[in-house]
Amino acid sequence: MNDYVSFQSFHSEEEASSLAEIFSKNNIDCTIVKAKPIIDSVIIGEDAEDKIYLKIKNSDFKKANEVLQKQIEENLDKIGDDYYLYSFSNNELLEIINKSDEWSKQDFFVAKKILTERGLSISEKDISKIRWERIKEIGKQEKGSTFWIIIGYIFSIGGIFGFFFGLAYLTAKKILPDGNRVFVYDEATRNHGRTMLIISSIFILIDILTGLGLRGMIF
Repeated sequence: MNDYVSFQSFHSEEEASSLAEIFSKNNIDCTIVKAKPIIDSVIIGEDAEDKIYLKIKNSDFKKANEVLQKQIEENLDKIGDDYYLYSFSNNELLEIINKSDEWSKQDFFVAKKILTERGLSISEKDISKIRWERIKEIGKQEKGSTFWIIIGYIFSIGGIFGFFFGLAYLTAKKILPDGNRVFVYDEATRNHGRTMLIISSIFILIDILTGLGLRGMIF
């Protein structure tokens, strides 16, 4: 399976298009998507605003990172000390290194550059270890909120809304910095989602059969 997955999010389509152009020149297929919020976004806790995503094939993740890294490094010397990260403390810059997935690729390399200029050089071996630990941390599955699980069961009795709650808990996935996708929720939470699907499906079927029966009596 070689689906398109989100590589990076942007505030505007222009920013996404700029990177898409670079990828296209390097034979990396990509697409720009303006995502609408869905029910699992609410459960997970993401904001409700639309986001601009640049998506690429999962198999191109490594190549895309290498292309982007080369592009940034070629222009790194053009970034002067008026860049906003120069006002950051060393601890704040290290936070960018440790959680690079929460920052742009450019900010990561600029932070690394500034730390080096301040005498705090970080080796590639250290960065690889930091990335690996970060991937393990992000990849940890979450336990669903008891409140939202109860709401999901209540909605399941009503039918269709419970179906979407169950579907979100059962199938929601997140993309790791290395491009791999893993389930958001732990097995216990996914089992709740599976149960919600069954309950809501039963009530949806009852509603359909009851509706057909009533219409048959009328006609």
